[in-house]
Amino acid sequence: NRQTTTSKEEIKRDVFCLWIDHGIKPVNAGYEYIVMPATNIGNIENYIENPSVQILANTPRIQAVKNNRMAYCIFYDAGIIRISEDITIQSDTPCMILVHLKDQKIQSITVSDPSRELDTVKLTPNKTLHASGENVKVKPNEKNNTTTLSVKLPREDFAGKSEIIRITG
Repeated sequence: NRQTTTSKEEIKRDVFCLWIDHGIKPVNAGYEYIVMPATNIGNIENYIENPSVQILANTPRIQAVKNNRMAYCIFYDAGIIRISEDITIQSDTPCMILVHLKDQKIQSITVSDPSRELDTVKLTPNKTLHASGENVKVKPNEKNNTTTLSVKLPREDFAGKSEIIRITG
C-alpha cells in the first residue's frame, strides 16, 4: 500500500485457514467454489437448484463471475471475456474490471490495476458505445461494432485506485 495516509501500525489477529489438497504436482487440475457465510443446509440446497452466481471463466489467464447485474473479472494477462451471450470485453493488459449491467446492456465499467504499475488500460467491448469519464478516451468503431476505451489510471499515492467509465448511450 503506497498511500501516505495508511497507518504503519501492525495488526495481529487469529486467522482461519482453509485449503483444498490438490495432490502432488497436479496437471491441468481445477476447482470452483462459492463461499456462503452464515448459511444452513437448506439454503445450500436451494442455491444448488437456483445459483445466483455464474462462473464465466476460471483459467490461469482470466477469472470471472457474474452475479445478477454485475460481472467481476480479473485479467492476469491480456485476454477476452464473454460477459453474456452478446457481450464480450477484451483487455490489452492485466487488470480488474467490474461491469455493471442493466437489461443486458453495459451501464458502467470500473477498472483498476492492483499491481499499481500501469499508466493506461485499453478495454474493447464488442459494442459501439458512447461513454464518459474524467480519465477515459472513447473511440467507437461502428464498422466492426466495437469501442476502444483507453483509461488513464491514477498514479503515485493513488495508484491502484479504480476509474469508473459511465456508458451514456
